[in-house]
Amino acid sequence: MSGVNDLAQRVGLVALTQAEVDEWLVEALIALLHPLDPTRVQLLVGKNSLDQKRALVKDLTGQSGFPIDTEVSPGMSLRQLLAEIKKLNDMRDRVVHSYYERGEGDQKRLFRSRKPAHESVTIDEIDELIAGLESCVGGLRTLVEQLSKRAEGEREAMVTWDNALSGVHEVILGGHLEERKMLSPIVDAVGNGAPIYLRIRGLHREFVGPEATVGNGEFLAKIDPGTWRAVITSSSGEEMSFGDTGWREITSMAQEEDPQIEFAAIRRIGDTVKVSFEGAGLPTVPDTGMRDRLAERAFGRRLVSTHQIPAWAASISGFQPNGSD
Repeated sequence: MSGVNDLAQRVGLVALTQAEVDEWLVEALIALLHPLDPTRVQLLVGKNSLDQKRALVKDLTGQSGFPIDTEVSPGMSLRQLLAEIKKLNDMRDRVVHSYYERGEGDQKRLFRSRKPAHESVTIDEIDELIAGLESCVGGLRTLVEQLSKRAEGEREAMVTWDNALSGVHEVILGGHLEERKMLSPIVDAVGNGAPIYLRIRGLHREFVGPEATVGNGEFLAKIDPGTWRAVITSSSGEEMSFGDTGWREITSMAQEEDPQIEFAAIRRIGDTVKVSFEGAGLPTVPDTGMRDRLAERAFGRRLVSTHQIPAWAASISGFQPNGSD
């Protein structure tokens, strides 16, 4: 390879490695701004310069409480890494945005478009710049891994607290029902399996019989205590279904997916499915694929929404469902 081609290849490699640093700075910003959608983060910072992205990483790590002196590569803290990126970025601009002439030996005469005087640069100096940028890529990759693990830990801690708060809330709701003398009818319905009929008007609730009617602005709910699925009918004839299965143990079913699982439970509230696992080294929340498979096995295929239009609307020409007269 000629000296000119050798130099051109190195200058190109400097530009490519600096672009990789830029990409990993974006990945760090995505991790810092989680749970904001990654594509939105890319849109927000896409037009920023590398140094602006570096400054954002520094500011956001400080605001998020991530220690700036955390080691991200052997012997280098995040503070040192960000300072090194700034220094190498300046050197990168000096190497890439220049004109070259041959010099003596491995030295090249370097010209800047805004500086008439020339400088000398050696091949070794360019190689050191490439190595330094590659080292920064490694440090940023480690930073992203650390930030991701931290976010995962916070997410699992949040799920754990959510489960605790949910358990407390369920007991509190039971207490409120007892205060309003509404708990006994529910207990009786669970014991004999009879549907619960509930008339609702604003904040008022009244247990009624199956022949009950509703007035203007009222709703009648029929609740199945076996599945805890309700069909709610408005005074205008609209219907909507809603349910909460409560937590159901599915340990044996989940162990077919992963033998490490020691305990598993599933719950569906409306269209939202929650799954909780217990077991050494397992995440509190499973991946969506496993969750969906377990939900289908536990509850069957998800039903299409049963929300219906009022009878008077269905009678209007053009509003009948397909296939009706």
